Amino acid sequence: MPKPWIDRVKQSGQLTIFTGNLAGSWAHVFRQALHEFNTLCSAHRLGVRFIESREPAEKDDGANVSVQTADGTLSATFGNETRSRDFDGARLHGATLLFGRDAGVEKVFIFLPSQPQVSTPKGLRPAGPGVTKVIAAHELIHACGLDNSDHSNDDLFQGNPRVDAGDSAAGDKVLIGVGPKKMPPLYLSAATAKSIKDLWAR
Repeated sequence: MPKPWIDRVKQSGQLTIFTGNLAGSWAHVFRQALHEFNTLCSAHRLGVRFIESREPAEKDDGANVSVQTADGTLSATFGNETRSRDFDGARLHGATLLFGRDAGVEKVFIFLPSQPQVSTPKGLRPAGPGVTKVIAAHELIHACGLDNSDHSNDDLFQGNPRVDAGDSAAGDKVLIGVGPKKMPPLYLSAATAKSIKDLWAR
């Protein structure tokens, strides 16, 4: 079920996001995903966009959203509430925790798999940037307020993505549904766009 942000954030039409915890390939790929997702936000007139912040989300007046990698156990705290759960850093999905009260979402913590793996005829290997970009953009949709129950089956918000592994990591793609179309480029369906737009309508 979609979860709206608190009115102050909703009226601003933007979510500030702290990316300072990312390093290596994830830092580069995530910024690409952020840029491309913002382009989709403008194209679909979703009413929200992401702005990078230098202030960690853990601070009361810090960013609305924080992102980092995880493997094993992930944990986030906002106010007096702490949530922890097991997390497999080799799988092709992230985890996004939304914190808030009755008035709406107040903070979001995104966790990306530290070393997502794809299966190939030669065995497992690290997923390429095409796959990790889709993972990142998927979690940005969750940060907008959509839940697992809102997953689609035909765009970047699909719940169980299937990977078309390339001859090398650079050729990895994510199938849209059962194919033959693939991502990247990132694709947002009309239905998912409407769900986000409805949450951010002012």
